[in-house]
Amino acid sequence: SMEIIPLQTVETAPISSVQDILSYSNSVELSQRGTNGVQADLGIRGGNFEQTLIMLDGIKIVDPQTGHHNLNLPITLLNIEQIEIVKGNSSNINGANAFSGLVNFRTKRNKFNSLDFQSEGGDFGFYSGSLFGSYNIGNLSNNISIERNHYNGYRENTEFDVTNLSYAAAYSGSKSVIDFFAGYTDKSFGANSFYTTAFPLQYESTQTTFAKVSAEFGGEQLNYSTKIYWRKNDDEFLLDKTNPSFYKNNHSTSIYGAEADVFIKSSFGSTSVGLEYVYDEITSNNLGNHNRNRMGVFLEQQLPEYKGFRVGLSGFLYEYSTIGRRFWPGFDIGYRISPNLNLFANYSRGFRIPTYTELFYNSPTSVGNQYLTFEETTNYEIGVKYFNAYFSASSSLFHKIGANIIDWILPGSDARWTTTNIVDLNTSGIELNA
Repeated sequence: SMEIIPLQTVETAPISSVQDILSYSNSVELSQRGTNGVQADLGIRGGNFEQTLIMLDGIKIVDPQTGHHNLNLPITLLNIEQIEIVKGNSSNINGANAFSGLVNFRTKRNKFNSLDFQSEGGDFGFYSGSLFGSYNIGNLSNNISIERNHYNGYRENTEFDVTNLSYAAAYSGSKSVIDFFAGYTDKSFGANSFYTTAFPLQYESTQTTFAKVSAEFGGEQLNYSTKIYWRKNDDEFLLDKTNPSFYKNNHSTSIYGAEADVFIKSSFGSTSVGLEYVYDEITSNNLGNHNRNRMGVFLEQQLPEYKGFRVGLSGFLYEYSTIGRRFWPGFDIGYRISPNLNLFANYSRGFRIPTYTELFYNSPTSVGNQYLTFEETTNYEIGVKYFNAYFSASSSLFHKIGANIIDWILPGSDARWTTTNIVDLNTSGIELNA
């Protein structure tokens, strides 16, 4: 099940931030602790924010400190081209953390000169301004985005300052595209009772830098691409901003990744093969200094259509430095009843790696568990889709069998909250879209 939120919806919806647009999908649970994208978590099909993979232009954003930072993205509404939402596990294609679904934000690469500006203001010193410009030189497109948000707060400790900057360039040849993106986002905000009501004067400040270079070559029959990327996130948290020395956390994470993919179309159908390597590290006064790496290879084979049937096989062989080698398979089948009516079913297995917070966090009220193992899920889905020139509708039934699901529990009345692997957690649901 996949849903596309197109540019037209992004431009016309009554929203103020990139995160707001996700509430237009019926399978996405969006939890925002502040307006204008200050801090937000999202889950899909009953999964939590740690189990949802965020992607930016096809690059996987998996913050190793905590999933609370996955939506720290240096993008604005004005440079969103479209948003793609995959409902259900896709670890068999996308690897770790595509456990309950994924959201891919695609940014604009306008091939025409343009200038867009958006501004708003309101009570309590609120103002917001965004600027997006495109300028083309031959086959080279240049896109710049700038945004500034400020708010004094409608009650104590709800103020914020948010700055987003990004630059994107794309060179298009006859059979090649070379793409570059770099962005920076800075958020400082009063975190009123974010993590506990006992300390309403919490404060948080995050700075995120992201950069990627990708190249794609070939045509419809043979296509290959490569990507390299880097993401750095700094996080400062104060339990009481009036007394910074009372309890303070400083975390800094870095992620380095590379991917290579090949797509071949032949009489056997469509074949995709990819390689991935990712290294992440954290330096923290609370969580300690740690690092880990992962590498894997995935294969997806879509067989040619036969008498209305389409069959796909996929799998991701992963090796994590902390869990060893594992294989995550997938299978899907579709049947075209008529040109406008399709049936589909799929099966897949997926996983999620614990964050450093779940493993090593230590405070007077909470403590991590360094012996946590990875979460696993087995997914089943059946569905139907109908569409014509004026109307589309779909429905699906899904069932997820989760094993070793991670949660925070309170072992006793005088104990601290701690993380543990729950034996199992099964989730079933139905979706209707029209």
